[in-house]
Amino acid sequence: MRVLSGVLATTLLAIGAPGSASAGALGITLDQLRPSSVRLTVVCPVDPPTTVLVFSAASSPQLIGSRAITCRGGGRSQHVVVRLSPRLTAGSLVDLSVTVSGDSGEINAWFDGARVEPCGRRVSPAAARGTG
Repeated sequence: MRVLSGVLATTLLAIGAPGSASAGALGITLDQLRPSSVRLTVVCPVDPPTTVLVFSAASSPQLIGSRAITCRGGGRSQHVVVRLSPRLTAGSLVDLSVTVSGDSGEINAWFDGARVEPCGRRVSPAAARGTG
């Protein structure tokens, strides 16, 4: 797993975060993608309320999941599970984008060609790559 550098530069300036994704920097990592849920690791500033939005399809994005969270802040990561609807097909490849949105800005990450794992299997580090 790696923290993605898919953070908008304007957002980083607005919230005073470092410009690269490293330990303690803002970011989103794809941990596990199942037909009915996605498990993410999120590092975001303290900013209640915050919403995690999951979209499928790069050309015509469709909202397939959302969840309200309270970010821990302080560079601390937290695991977030977002339920997906409609369900994805196990074994398929999907383009996902994830946005963590709060009052102080957004953090965005893109996961092109992420494989939907059957229930019970974890995403390999190679499959958890994303672009920003």
